[in-house]
Amino acid sequence: MREVLNDYINNTILNAIINTLFILVSLSGMIKYINQLRKVNQGSYSVLSAGEYVLLSIPKDIVIFLPKISSKEWGRVSLLSIKYVMALSLSFIFGPLRSVQIGVRVVTGISFGFMFYVLDNVFRLLSLFYHISPMLGALLLRMLFLTISIVLLFKLR
Repeated sequence: MREVLNDYINNTILNAIINTLFILVSLSGMIKYINQLRKVNQGSYSVLSAGEYVLLSIPKDIVIFLPKISSKEWGRVSLLSIKYVMALSLSFIFGPLRSVQIGVRVVTGISFGFMFYVLDNVFRLLSLFYHISPMLGALLLRMLFLTISIVLLFKLR
């Protein structure tokens, strides 16, 4: 049962990442194409050249929008952080906020997700500045958010 749930969560996360990546690359391509169309008829630059430029820049956009993973350990930390944020979101759905209006839950969840993002960047820089192991610096924040999500999930009213 646990493997089925784990596979379901992994598939859901993978589908969300792929869909988000598709949307971001599409929007970036449209913006680049519009900017390139403004340069048409300047010299020998044509609409076909603008489309070619946009199509050739798609792999670069994919690399920019995907999370940067440099080794197996960082890949595991990145997947763990996604699972921790998912657990945190579950605690907002099924935890003490379950009797509150949906708007309050969404805003609270978005603010906690943004706080995780900001603190992740801060912890990464602090671990470099204070010469702490990068793995330890990354795992401390994840453990903190995992603890918060477990406490919120099992808190009884």
